[in-house]
Amino acid sequence: MNPKRTLPLRKGFTLVELLVVVAIIAIVWAMILPMRNRGDRLPAGQGRCMNNLKQIGLGLIMYSEDNNNHFPWEVSTNAGGNAELNEAFTPVNIFLGLTNNLRQPHLFACPTDKARAAATNFDNFSNTNLSYFVSLSAVATGDLNTSRMILAGDRHLSVSNQPVKPGLCLVDSNSTPGWTRELHESKNLLQRGNLLFADGHVVFIRSSDLPASFRNQSITASRLVIP
Repeated sequence: MNPKRTLPLRKGFTLVELLVVVAIIAIVWAMILPMRNRGDRLPAGQGRCMNNLKQIGLGLIMYSEDNNNHFPWEVSTNAGGNAELNEAFTPVNIFLGLTNNLRQPHLFACPTDKARAAATNFDNFSNTNLSYFVSLSAVATGDLNTSRMILAGDRHLSVSNQPVKPGLCLVDSNSTPGWTRELHESKNLLQRGNLLFADGHVVFIRSSDLPASFRNQSITASRLVIP
């Protein structure tokens, strides 16, 4: 009779071997992750553009707190606002009302906006120094949710695939708002832009998400003033 052969017992991973495997996995993942996220990387200067809008939002909120929860376009010129100037449909009048709260004119120009130049002072401040639209429909109080109320945003809007022109732009339930590629160049060719909301937060969103952002305001239409 052949003697019964005994198979050698298999040993499990030692602690050192396990740590080596974990380290290899971490290195491989670190190499793959930038490749996965490369298409969604923010364009150069976009972070500064977003920060500009946050500062503008803070200025508008501070203004509303000093004026019984009203934004400049709701306040008479006799009281330091520009309600009587709204029909001129230029955001210059609105932003000039914020000079007590925002004393850095360069904040009103997005660094990625090649068609606008950052102002060095407010003496000759004009639409050529502005990269952001303002919504005259935005209010600081009432039953509307300020976290959904669009206050301002990047000027490179489109409606029904047509770039908007300077002046008044009405976005209602029949409109299909989107972004052009004018301000934020992207390697993956996705049109994106910034929106500032009435509670002060800013989002960088795709064109495909823009219609929902306007609908979520729960208002009939948005009256946007484009520089």
